[in-house]
Amino acid sequence: MKVIIAEPIPSLNKGEAAILRGIQEALAVCGDVKLTLYSPSGWVETDKKRYKNGIAITSGVDLWDAENNFLENPVPRNRTHFFKTWGKLLLFSLMARVSKRFAVNLIKDDFLSSLADADLIIAGHDGMIGHSHFYIVLAAKIMNKPIALYGGGNDFKGRSKKLRVRKFLQFMANNSILFTIRDENTRDYLIVNDVDPNKVHLFPDPAVLLKPCSKARVDEILKIENIPATEKPLFGLIPVRGGIVADKSFSSEPNPDKKHELRVKLWVDLLSHLLNTTNAHFVFLPHCIGPTFIFDDRRMIKDTYDAMPEGKDRITVINNEYSESELKGLMKRCDFILGERTHALIGAVSAAAPCMALTVEEDLRMHYIINKMFKRPTFNLNNPDVKELKKLLTEEWNNRKKTAADMAIEAEHLHKEALRAATMLKERINGRKKED
Repeated sequence: MKVIIAEPIPSLNKGEAAILRGIQEALAVCGDVKLTLYSPSGWVETDKKRYKNGIAITSGVDLWDAENNFLENPVPRNRTHFFKTWGKLLLFSLMARVSKRFAVNLIKDDFLSSLADADLIIAGHDGMIGHSHFYIVLAAKIMNKPIALYGGGNDFKGRSKKLRVRKFLQFMANNSILFTIRDENTRDYLIVNDVDPNKVHLFPDPAVLLKPCSKARVDEILKIENIPATEKPLFGLIPVRGGIVADKSFSSEPNPDKKHELRVKLWVDLLSHLLNTTNAHFVFLPHCIGPTFIFDDRRMIKDTYDAMPEGKDRITVINNEYSESELKGLMKRCDFILGERTHALIGAVSAAAPCMALTVEEDLRMHYIINKMFKRPTFNLNNPDVKELKKLLTEEWNNRKKTAADMAIEAEHLHKEALRAATMLKERINGRKKED
């Protein structure tokens, strides 16, 4: 079965890569699959190098304007851009419905050709679910291709005032063979916008299915990174540079540079506190190093480490790039994880590693996934009470062994639920084959 994921999943963001590997594990339940992933032209070589195992990379029209959106200052788009992208997709779909060969020969675009050749289209991963998916679902319907909106979410709330948005969301649900979402907020948003509740299925994020690397490989990495092979517990640290948590922390400070200074000061304060109150060795784990410079967490890690007044002999900074599987293996080895990236914490929870999230009020996916679904504490940094944060962090550290035992049970449950979503996808695919 030929399957295409019709949206970018950047390989330098290891949380995104974990989602892709989770989807790959889910598709393995469905049978023999040849998987293709769309990648914008500027990311193709990077993604090809990292997504080697069973994933082909294709490029072409950038429907999602991904390369532009990942810039520090994205260029505003007008209606002309819409017609050059989504309009091109819909024109191609109409021609392909009549003659695939004619469409492919007339509109020479590798991505669109892969869509026309696919037996199943997948879209809607991570936080991408929105009414704009109407167009990819419409294109699939025109070409008579099954499409699954799989494992996504968003940070929207409430009923849209725009009838068009509500109708688009309903069309998406009614014309996909399966619509799974990863958090209650997204489900509530869809339902309040008149999407049939029976069409929306809540399951854990597909990333929980990512397999960690072997224990032996973790040992190799610890040796490579000169992390002491002692009896000291390991404490993983995952601060972010770029994204909603970095942008919305210390909300009263409008200047980005000063805001960054406040964030560095906070992390230095927390790490100094932990150095004084625990016997742990601390490891900075960069979970995202791209796809552009502004999202490279190693920048935040360097600034924090450089600002540490003491205790650097108990701190390891990892600058090497490791795969999503290797990072999950490292998190599994850690006795505790403190992080600001949702999918890093999804990896920690699914590996049964005790963890805590630093986030902001606006980051609904962190609150709904990590706190409400996974039952791990989240702490907002919009206007942080540092004394209270230190108290909570100390309590979580002291209770880590009991937490680890509870999380082992939770991790097994999440894995089973994610596989249940995969089984449902398999059933829907088989049902569609019978209809055809």
